Amino acid sequence: MIDTATSNASPERCGPYDALIVGGGPAGLTAAIYLARYRRRVIVVDEGHSRAKWIPRSHNHAGFPDGINGEELLGRIRDQAERYGATITTGRIDRLKASLQGLCARQRFDGHFGNIGHATSLSRASGSFSGRNSPAEIRLAWSQR
Repeated sequence: MIDTATSNASPERCGPYDALIVGGGPAGLTAAIYLARYRRRVIVVDEGHSRAKWIPRSHNHAGFPDGINGEELLGRIRDQAERYGATITTGRIDRLKASLQGLCARQRFDGHFGNIGHATSLSRASGSFSGRNSPAEIRLAWSQR
């Protein structure tokens, strides 16, 4: 849900980020590496349900011609992103609210809510269809593009 009303979230409650990446699979973590290497302040919010971790041996990732276990791949990419300064947190973005500083994200984790920061850009790297939305909702979303 994106709320376009002016946010009452103050900068003290919402840390400044250049980019908020929703999803900590290979795509989201790779984006975090690139952005962090270019000295951008990056936060990745991930529920921890990446489909990649269930892959026993993936041959579809550059640098591993003999394949790599999905969990190991995610761990390596995550370590590299953190090494360059990306912040990675577990949770789910519950709400985005427009503010003068950009988008302020509210995160839900274990039934608790908290503002995690405002960001000037947002990247959705949450993977393919997860079955959470009904086919009618998906068709409606695509028809509004």
